[in-house]
Amino acid sequence: AEIVQQDRAKERDYSHPPAPPTPALDLDAYAGKYANDFVGPIEIVARAGKLRLHIGPAPLEFELRHWDRDTFIYQPTGENAGGPTGVRFAVTPTGCADGVLIEYLDVHGQGSFRRSE
Repeated sequence: AEIVQQDRAKERDYSHPPAPPTPALDLDAYAGKYANDFVGPIEIVARAGKLRLHIGPAPLEFELRHWDRDTFIYQPTGENAGGPTGVRFAVTPTGCADGVLIEYLDVHGQGSFRRSE
């Protein structure tokens, strides 16, 4: 119980959006394939005005909702899922994301992904 409580204390509160949020970049700036050595590949897809996260060996799809500038949120599923979690993009000076951090997967530092394509 202590370990779970410590992990939950690291989570951000996404129950109250910033007012007003800073607009996102064009969604194509975030779209692409990313990977890390622990989780493997993920894909961020821009489709019909929304971003979608594809993750897993038989990829699950999660719709990302804009939160603030380069941060989006989604609701994970499964027995360890709590509330919404953040997906934060690292954007280069050229205006294209070259990395993404999925907070839900980052409890032990395994949620950072680098652009692979």
